[in-house]
Amino acid sequence: MVEHRDDIDELDERDEPQRWENPADDDEGVAKVGRVLPVARIIDLAVIVGAIAGVVALVVWRNDGLEGHGLSVRYFADDGGKTALGDARERRADYDHFGSAHVRTARLVRLRGSVFAPRSGRYLFATESRGPSTLAIDGKKIVDNPGVPRRDARQRLEPMRISGPPRESRALTLERGLHDIELSYRPSRDPYFRALWTPARRWGGLEAIPASALLPSLARQSDAARAAPIGPDDATAALAILALLLAALLVLLRRHIALLLSDIRARRESQLDVLLFCVVFGVALAARLWDLSAAGQTWDEDVYWSAGRSFVLNLLDADLRAEVWSANLEHPALAKWLYGFAALLSEDLEPARVVSALLSALTAGLLVLVGRDLFGRWVGLVAGMLCVAMPHVVAHGRVVGLESPSALLYMLAVWVFFRALRRGGNTKLYLAAGLFAGAALATRFLNASVLLVMLAMYIIQQRQVIVEERRLDLPLNLALLPLVAFAVVLGTWPYLWDDSAAHIARALAHWSQATPPEAFLGQRQEAPLYYLPTYFAVTMPAAALLACALGLVRAAVTRTFAKVTLLLWMLAPFTAVFSPVVRDGVRYIYPALIPACLLAAAGVDWIARAVAGMIGRRELRPLLGAGCGAAMLIYLVYCGFSVHPYALDYYNELVGGPERVARRRMFEIGWWGEGLGEAAGYIDRTAPRGATVAVMADPSHVFTLRPDLRRVHPSKRPDYVIYNNLLNGPFSLAGYRQAYVVDAGGAPLCWVYARERAQ
Repeated sequence: MVEHRDDIDELDERDEPQRWENPADDDEGVAKVGRVLPVARIIDLAVIVGAIAGVVALVVWRNDGLEGHGLSVRYFADDGGKTALGDARERRADYDHFGSAHVRTARLVRLRGSVFAPRSGRYLFATESRGPSTLAIDGKKIVDNPGVPRRDARQRLEPMRISGPPRESRALTLERGLHDIELSYRPSRDPYFRALWTPARRWGGLEAIPASALLPSLARQSDAARAAPIGPDDATAALAILALLLAALLVLLRRHIALLLSDIRARRESQLDVLLFCVVFGVALAARLWDLSAAGQTWDEDVYWSAGRSFVLNLLDADLRAEVWSANLEHPALAKWLYGFAALLSEDLEPARVVSALLSALTAGLLVLVGRDLFGRWVGLVAGMLCVAMPHVVAHGRVVGLESPSALLYMLAVWVFFRALRRGGNTKLYLAAGLFAGAALATRFLNASVLLVMLAMYIIQQRQVIVEERRLDLPLNLALLPLVAFAVVLGTWPYLWDDSAAHIARALAHWSQATPPEAFLGQRQEAPLYYLPTYFAVTMPAAALLACALGLVRAAVTRTFAKVTLLLWMLAPFTAVFSPVVRDGVRYIYPALIPACLLAAAGVDWIARAVAGMIGRRELRPLLGAGCGAAMLIYLVYCGFSVHPYALDYYNELVGGPERVARRRMFEIGWWGEGLGEAAGYIDRTAPRGATVAVMADPSHVFTLRPDLRRVHPSKRPDYVIYNNLLNGPFSLAGYRQAYVVDAGGAPLCWVYARERAQ
């Protein structure tokens, strides 16, 4: 039986650091191993320089492999294209300031060649430019971009520095193979131009047409073998860069890693911690990878996937222009980097989903160690296992989203800062906490609430000094934490490297839009102040919610520094209720679900203590605790299976489960597009060749149909209709029958209607 540390409940902020804490965090421990010699600093510097040189070498090697790709460029001295200045080769479909001596004097630029369509289907092409630009495919002009900002509904021009370069797009259907492409651009005073696309059967945001898909000559199908949507060396170079950076980081941390390994070898408690971490991490990862993609694609997955891949390709192109890093600019860049490397491995979302699953499983494993520090090792183990199976935690751990990285980094920032304060203000731990807080902020702007947690933790720890001496000392190493956090955001997002203030304003402007009304408590309404607490209460399984409430009471009654830290961690994400993003269920308070698991585990342990005391058999407390923890885990697994694979639509017994929620329109169901992939799969299996399909569903981009099936407007009397308007429920249409229903726990997510055939 795992040891239960009752004495932890009696600790407060004045206690000495626990003897079982990791000595790798102690500066004195480093000194015991050996003084840091100048040669060590030289090695560190050499590692940093070597890593930079290695990245540059890999970028050069990758770009050498693209020789023969790109477009032919001709520069003209006049707007009509009559006086040629010269010719050049442009690797990308854009306007390179340094690509030719004629760039600064040209009045018109034309780019010609061929573009490879990797699949037959619907393509979306666009130009993004300051100044007029056009795009033609196979001799037909499909984009005509005036290159000036559009007027909004109130007829006011928005400054281009805030709105970004004007963009125009148009869709068309292409067969697989090479097609002629011609671009023209008339540079403005501040020239900028890019051609973008979204390939067929990929529904991410618009991204730059990659050099590997472009050839400088007009289309000859015999050349198609030389073109590809992803370059032959892109994934190899990107993964090599990632491996190089990780290896350099491990070398820079070598002394701390050596101390940690030494501690694990020397102490049985540390070995037990490692064992528990590995068990919980392994189980959590298996739970998330099992049936990983069964729910199909959800709303925002392709946007993060596409933006991440664009970021990695920009790095490989060595393109640091701010505008090319503006994909999905309403969110910072870090999580998209993580998904972007995986996105180069496949055109499918699955590799990126594996990254999300790894991050979610790592959160569950580390929660064991966090719980050990805040409540005790046994409570930490139970919390980790609850995190393994909590329905919404698992659901978001299977999608390409910002929730999994947010929860992990938020937790690490709070935990490391807690350890720093316990060690009397350890500078290295302060720095680590600032880096993790910055990484959380670089994932989602709302994660800035973790800085409020840190500030509150420090004030609470210093409350005696504040009361007695009427002052608050803020040491320099702590005062610099916000700057460290912002430096992480800035360093991971080149979009902010130029005109930072304007670009931050542009990113935040997205959230100034009014939140649309949604189904809430049976009415279609704007989200009230109690929206987020309500969603938290109805999406956590009822027994776990009760245990969490008991844990909250236990933490409030105990009022040690560790328990107050846990309460702050739990409550801080709810400050989102005062932001413009009060929407979409629990996604914006997802970091609060992790401390909720820890509080639920504390509640389970309290129940075991109470039962052991009532029967007068305190020696049975570990056994009762194990039984209660196992029962809670089985219950959570059952809750997850009741809606599998659509755990995003789980609602608890307090509101009657998903079926009653859908029937009474109490809350959102199917908002992420759940079930549409399964509905499309039914049509693919049963529809005759050439059948027509109307889609009356949002989001309509999260699934594809068989290539021979045609999407048409509902007024065209299609053979099939896919419908998921849950605000109105199923509808009746003369001449159609309900052929298939996708449900989650009895709640219909979407319907397939088939046209009745004449007898």
